[in-house]
Amino acid sequence: MMRRCRCCRRYGTSISIICLTFIFWHQNAEPSHASAGFFPLDSAQTSSGMNESDDDRDTRSIVTRLNEKYGRQWSFKILSHDIDENVAIVLGEITASGMTKQQFGTATLYHAEGEALKAATSTAFIKTAALFGIHTAKRQVDTPPIRESVPVPSSAPVKDPPAAPPETEQVIISPEQQVTNTVIAWSQAWSQQDADTYLSFYAPEFQTPSNVPRRDWETARRQRLSKPGFIEVMVSDMKVLPINSTMVYVRFTQSYRSDTLQSVVDKEFKLKQENDRWKIVRERVIR
Repeated sequence: MMRRCRCCRRYGTSISIICLTFIFWHQNAEPSHASAGFFPLDSAQTSSGMNESDDDRDTRSIVTRLNEKYGRQWSFKILSHDIDENVAIVLGEITASGMTKQQFGTATLYHAEGEALKAATSTAFIKTAALFGIHTAKRQVDTPPIRESVPVPSSAPVKDPPAAPPETEQVIISPEQQVTNTVIAWSQAWSQQDADTYLSFYAPEFQTPSNVPRRDWETARRQRLSKPGFIEVMVSDMKVLPINSTMVYVRFTQSYRSDTLQSVVDKEFKLKQENDRWKIVRERVIR
């Protein structure tokens, strides 16, 4: 009998929804693909289509298509999950034929946290599958007929429309590029040992390590920045993973070098857009 992990006990949901120890047996797939792939879907829903939501049907459809395309050479796993401001957030990852892609899924908490986490997991799975060219079937939507306009003859002379003003070329920076620029500027401020600019990248609600008081954390960071003779911080392999229009996760490799220490770690930022700037609200070392 499989044990329920701490997160499953906390959210009161099946281990097959959150954890990765459940092999998905897709009963509606072709026999040759019956054991293909891994997906943490609630096993109670795989026996029939009763009480299935649209997300459940979409998930089942995606599993079938992944099985058809990759056979046994694909897997899905949950990298992280959280409840933040009444929103369930799940980061999913699909590996297929040597390729790995990640996407976030979110769901609003209307009732049980476990149900929201399950819905966010399905969304992450569907969005990640789309990066492999696997999409859900489009549902037909009834649209009202378009009424054709009939031109009315007129004896009045037709005047030429006024000339349009010359267009001015505008450089539009995508939110992903804005976030990337923010992380690079953060690393540059650290390299320049500019504590004021460095600390300005952190939001007022930033979650300090071990929940130490913000003032104590800032004092410690100022000392860490000023003590070395020189600091060089480089960021690479950056992945911007949007949660919604004002919140993103960023994963990257941080290379740190000073006259006393060298280190390379993988980091994750959670950033929130405040006015026209992206601010760090959470920072953690992945490994």
